[in-house]
Amino acid sequence: MRNPVFIGGLERSGKTYMRMMLAAHPNMAFSHRTSLWTFHYNRYGDLNKADNLERCLTEMMRSKHIRVLFPDFARIKRDLGTAPVTYADLFALIHEHYAEQLGKPRWGDQTEFIERFAEEIFSAYPGARIIHMLRDPRDRYEATLHKPHRRGGLGVAIARWRTSAALAQKNQRDYPGRYKVIRYETMVMDPEATLRDVCVFLDEIFHPEMLQLKGESRFSGRAVDEEGGMTGPLSTEYIGRFKNGLSSRAITFAQKHAGDLMPSYGYPLTPVRFSWQERLRFLLLDDIFQSLHMAGWRLLSALGKNGT
Repeated sequence: MRNPVFIGGLERSGKTYMRMMLAAHPNMAFSHRTSLWTFHYNRYGDLNKADNLERCLTEMMRSKHIRVLFPDFARIKRDLGTAPVTYADLFALIHEHYAEQLGKPRWGDQTEFIERFAEEIFSAYPGARIIHMLRDPRDRYEATLHKPHRRGGLGVAIARWRTSAALAQKNQRDYPGRYKVIRYETMVMDPEATLRDVCVFLDEIFHPEMLQLKGESRFSGRAVDEEGGMTGPLSTEYIGRFKNGLSSRAITFAQKHAGDLMPSYGYPLTPVRFSWQERLRFLLLDDIFQSLHMAGWRLLSALGKNGT
């Protein structure tokens, strides 16, 4: 039985850190940003037609995140055999061969917004597990401001968060025992307890070296210090940074449009005080402008044209 592990959620929500910890486990091999389900799934038609399969494989090799898995397409074609070829079988073989190269029996993948494909994934791999990373939408947006290339503005960020958070609720309800939501803040504040809980969820044995990101040269040996404090890329200092990093109008917009979902994940609303000039500007400019951005993203998402 195929029992892969998928890590989803939005950018700046702790997906990479979770992947690196799990990849340090002796049983698990992980890829990331392959976008197999979010970009390549069902994109090339029926893969039982040789031309479609060739086109799919050619396009997939344009991705550096797939190339680093060193896929042997000749072997993959042989392993696919004459049985009906599905995208799920193709994706699984690429990862199974990669895990085999690393001498590990189980594979996983980190892909942003993979939560949108929970139904297809569980249908293809009944033994799969999905970990959904979720972060305070205000802090998540503040973190994206430090990136050189950002995907849209505040309106898009909140629309994406609402979609992801709503899917977290739906998928947990629809797939109990197979779908787990983990808050970024919980992982950062108590990484060992979080990771032990994840290992139980995955039916794997916890290994302490996972906390040290064994095999990750960037952070190896400095992720968790001897006292259990965070010394790696994640730190509790990044929790609540929105209070100083975002304007009052940005905080107000985020809370107005995501505030119905935030408390259910433990994100309390922050009181914001406006002068009458700021309130007027928010109502006549910020709220209308960013709401249009939210609507635009939702439309493109419904049409399937905006990727992740």
